[in-house]
Amino acid sequence: PPLPPRIQILKDGGNDLFRTGQYVAALKKYSDAIKLLETESGDHSQSMATLLSNSAACHLKNGDCKSCINDSTRSISLFPINLKALMRRGSAYETMEKYGQAYNDYELARRINTNVDRVYDACSRISRILRDQDGNNWRNKLPP
Repeated sequence: PPLPPRIQILKDGGNDLFRTGQYVAALKKYSDAIKLLETESGDHSQSMATLLSNSAACHLKNGDCKSCINDSTRSISLFPINLKALMRRGSAYETMEKYGQAYNDYELARRINTNVDRVYDACSRISRILRDQDGNNWRNKLPP
């Protein structure tokens, strides 16, 4: 179902603020939209996944990797093939030097969409780091 108008207004406002680099203000709009959507009846899981992924993007831009991972994980739990949420969580893991988790997210994103150059770039970059760190058997040391 479509988003209720007051939630759509908050989402659109967050999108506008995000585009202009006002990540803290955008995060507030997305957070308010998420809280309101949690009270709505009906299946809004796709919209909730998008709002959570947008919130994760704000957290990532603000340097709050832990919150980015939390919101991305919630988004992915609602919509498992959410490319943006996987890439954002992977970026947060990479920033935190949790390269195994980053690789897993980037690799899953690559499987979802093989036409995104930044996904290939991320997989290559992280696999080089892991190979340097753990040797040629680095794949055997990836987290489940």
